[in-house]
Amino acid sequence: MNSSSERWARAGRGPALAFMIGLAALIGIAIGPAAGDQATVPNFVLKDLDGKDVSLAELRADGPVVLDFWATWCKPCTRELPHIEALRKQYAEAGLTVVAISIDDTRSVAKVKSYVKTHDYGFKVLLDSNQRVLRQLQGTGVPYLVVISADGGLLYSHSGYRDGDEDVLAKVVAEAMGGSGAGEAGSEGSAAPKSPGSEASDGSGSAAVDGSAAGAADAPAADAPEGAESPQAGGDR
Repeated sequence: MNSSSERWARAGRGPALAFMIGLAALIGIAIGPAAGDQATVPNFVLKDLDGKDVSLAELRADGPVVLDFWATWCKPCTRELPHIEALRKQYAEAGLTVVAISIDDTRSVAKVKSYVKTHDYGFKVLLDSNQRVLRQLQGTGVPYLVVISADGGLLYSHSGYRDGDEDVLAKVVAEAMGGSGAGEAGSEGSAAPKSPGSEASDGSGSAAVDGSAAGAADAPAADAPEGAESPQAGGDR
């Protein structure tokens, strides 16, 4: 290669090398964080049954938090709640906070306190009647579970309830608590980590909150999975 050709080759390497390095960096930025980064759950404030403001930051003060969005009219929700209560009892002394967040609207919210008292549930209950926090946490129906680490990271989320989902939750919580099975192994089971983020129970047992009202009070919404109930129909019960 003559000197002129060599000069052109050397001159071309710089921009080409810079381009390759820049491309590699761009790919690293786009792909790297997706492999293992934990989403952070934004803080929120809701009122409890006594009208007191409660924030997620307060709930995380003692350790991991389990949030269970539910409604009195949602049958899958009421089937899941005993398992949530059993988890609360199992980890009561270990720092786990279990919170049931009701999305009952003005038509049915009055039933929440009596329902919880009648079933002797000990978990904290918050009210999200306009479903603001449910949507903030990417929920589209109830029941909707979210497990949050003590530092605010999203560990698990799950839509709907079918028998056996509680076993998956139990494993997620055990891992969040450092592998401790504190207390007795609570309810007939509890939720298995699937990949962090949102996970739907393939179908039955999720009540849609986005919209279409059912034709009759006990009929599922036309666009909801089998076994689901719409908030509109539920609120009139």
